[in-house]
Amino acid sequence: MVVNAISSDTIEELALTRFEDIESVTPGLSFQDRGSEGDVTALRGISTSVTTQAPEAVVIYLNEAPIHPALAFSSLYDIGQIEVIRGPQGTLRGQPAPAGSITVASKRPYFDGIGGTIETLVTNEDSSIIRGGINIPVADAIALRIAGVYDEKEGPVKSATTGIEEKDETSSFRASALWEPSENFSLLGTYQYMKREPEEVSAVVGEGQQGWLNPNGPVIKDAGDFRGVQESLGGQEVTADFYSLLAKYSTEFGTVSYIGSYSEIELNTPRNAGDSDSGNAIPGFAVTTPFDVPFSTMSHELRFDGTTGDGFIDFTFGGFLQSSESEKDGQDITINSYSEGAFGDVTPAGPTTNSPIPLSGAETIINITSEPGKGASSESIFASMTFHFETATDVTIGARHLWVEDDTSTILTVRAPDLALLPPDLIPIVLPPEVLANFIPPDIVARVPDERDVDLSEWIYDIKVVQNLSDDLMIYAAFGTGFRGPGNNAYTTLDPAISGVEEEYSDNYELGMKGKFLDGRLRLNMAVYQQDFDGYISRVRDIPNIGIGGAVESTDITFNGDAQVRGFELDAAMSFTDNAYIQAMYSYVDAAYDDANIPCRDTNFDGKPDDGPLPELGDFPAGSLAAFCISDGQLSSVPEHSASVIGEYSVPLNQGEVYLRGFYSWVGDTLDTASNVEYESHGVLNLYLGVRELLPGLDANIFVKNVADEDEVTLQGAPYDPIGGFEPNYAEVQVVPPREIGVNLRYAFGGS
Repeated sequence: MVVNAISSDTIEELALTRFEDIESVTPGLSFQDRGSEGDVTALRGISTSVTTQAPEAVVIYLNEAPIHPALAFSSLYDIGQIEVIRGPQGTLRGQPAPAGSITVASKRPYFDGIGGTIETLVTNEDSSIIRGGINIPVADAIALRIAGVYDEKEGPVKSATTGIEEKDETSSFRASALWEPSENFSLLGTYQYMKREPEEVSAVVGEGQQGWLNPNGPVIKDAGDFRGVQESLGGQEVTADFYSLLAKYSTEFGTVSYIGSYSEIELNTPRNAGDSDSGNAIPGFAVTTPFDVPFSTMSHELRFDGTTGDGFIDFTFGGFLQSSESEKDGQDITINSYSEGAFGDVTPAGPTTNSPIPLSGAETIINITSEPGKGASSESIFASMTFHFETATDVTIGARHLWVEDDTSTILTVRAPDLALLPPDLIPIVLPPEVLANFIPPDIVARVPDERDVDLSEWIYDIKVVQNLSDDLMIYAAFGTGFRGPGNNAYTTLDPAISGVEEEYSDNYELGMKGKFLDGRLRLNMAVYQQDFDGYISRVRDIPNIGIGGAVESTDITFNGDAQVRGFELDAAMSFTDNAYIQAMYSYVDAAYDDANIPCRDTNFDGKPDDGPLPELGDFPAGSLAAFCISDGQLSSVPEHSASVIGEYSVPLNQGEVYLRGFYSWVGDTLDTASNVEYESHGVLNLYLGVRELLPGLDANIFVKNVADEDEVTLQGAPYDPIGGFEPNYAEVQVVPPREIGVNLRYAFGGS
């Protein structure tokens, strides 16, 4: 396996402040905000998004326990090490992960005295961070570590209509306690609290509606202007509590370990909080979507690791259990859409008031029920053995047997247009009684129940052969299988004929080498791989379709499609002298569907994806509910080529040293698989000039991120859908963050 280890020093030296920043030092790893598709994590071209309702393809661990991505995507602080492990995982820890896993280890308490770090970072982009941790031994066998972060940032996107600026604020703390009464037993407990409050303005490009009496915004042609047209801030708060317990007991036969975790996460968008009318289709009116989804996840792993007396076999076996459920019984998510004419006459003049009163709104209510004893769960038993032969050959065989169940239930109710949004005393004023009598249609258009009944039993396995050619050089070959349970198209009015999603299977083949040369000054790792997918689970954005009830909608659709991924990875590092080093990493991935029939945004139904406007009901071919395209196209919206280079040169002083550090990350041309739009390659250069140990424990530097102020577009969304018949004439756009200049001060004392 090729493993990228990101140390605490790297996180601090490169001023990596958020979890997403680690993609810049890990070619082939990508974190993307894909608009309505949500946050997408991709590794080796294999992407995963929580919106598919399928298990993650890339599983993230905190202190050896699997966690929800919402808990991971936050500010980094007091981290010991992060490891990105590529290729199918699942026979050694936690959950199956067909693309790979990311392990995050916080710094552990220790007994050798008081120590810690404190770091502050400020930039010209109104970003400020303070983070750190302190270690406190309280007894011979007990030590505590307390750490925290406060991270606040404004911009860069501002609204051209009201001048508001996006914000993002995170506060988090972590407390860890280590009890080690003997050499044979240790108990590590951790609690972490996190609250993130993003208030977003979507950057847009477009012409707007300049002919209105009340224009909805200016013409915005340059994505690098970082301008939006929302009239108020919107965003989804994330609050999380995480508990973990790691116990280890060693005997002469091996080590017994227990890894347990419990987390509570709440994703909340309060009613009347913010504005989700990102294209400002209706000036003076804020479209809001109340959204409150609290859920909990619990996991337990019991394992035994040991070695036979002659050292011929290393072995691991154990069991794993994970379950999750909603923390509310019968929670509702309400989404309002508005019929044509709801805000007045749809003419070039547009709405005639800055505070239009919605006359007709279609209300969609998603009801999530969670009965006692129901939810999603995964159980497994696993074993792995490594045989060490006298020929310096190591052979590892591993297997895991899974039982997956999911019996959660949802009900999506679509109510017909009504006047429920109007105060009762205004109804006679707005509409006369004779009109009102003919205006209210039947209440319920569609009720779509989704009673999941997933009950699967599957095997995954792997085999690896390692040949040690010397103490500094090895080559290996590996084969492994991957599995993910089915996705889901819950919370949509998709017709059942196109909404089904099945489980996913894959086979991965890999060859590689790892070596050290030139007396250890040169390190070289490389791998080639191929992974074949049967029923790859993916999600596409904004697909026009005829939903239940006969209405034309633009919906994200989760689906299965056969696929193949091939790639090459290289990691090389060279120490020229004690004061100069360079590290280069490169990833190539060719991830494509294999003659797969996939939903596509084909608005003119010519068999090719496009970014045209929403078609009308009569435009759909007879018998067609949505457009499908036969595809051998790119599997996910990640670049085929990506690379990064890190280098440093330092000069000793009488006390301490001065250093110049450079960090360049580059991605090749990127195809957006939803719209068939290709984005150009671009590179970002960061420079750091600093001094370390001028005072004991002090590291101070000035940095410039994105030195050349690159402003390449990384996502151009489809035009926003009309609201109440009014076309916003804007589309969401995402751009490389602008140049940022900052100062970073870090002080470490004791054992840090």
